[in-house]
Amino acid sequence: MFPLCLDAVTHTCWSLAGDDNVPKPSHDDLEFANDMEIGKLAFKAKNYRGAELRYRHALGYRPDDPEANFMLAQSLDKLGRNDEAHNAYEDYLKLVPLGTQAESARKALQRLDEKISAKP
Repeated sequence: MFPLCLDAVTHTCWSLAGDDNVPKPSHDDLEFANDMEIGKLAFKAKNYRGAELRYRHALGYRPDDPEANFMLAQSLDKLGRNDEAHNAYEDYLKLVPLGTQAESARKALQRLDEKISAKP
């Protein structure tokens, strides 16, 4: 039985008693969601190494998740790991060439290409 809440202000909730047709999230789904949430918090706190680790762990559950791939790329980019960030942005674009972050990924790839080619 899972409670359903109307809103967070009045906490008006009710339960679906006996409704066995409500799908329960799998362990992997819960772990993935947890990793993504903690990764976002770490990234926001500028803990890019922590974010990287969480996004890598999330990708262990869903390797083809576009958001996890993009966020991993951003974390690696912030850490200055240009080659790895480049690969992660490319992975994102392979998954969703027209995705919501596609333009940002392409711009990041151009910037990283310039940095990588400027290396001595």
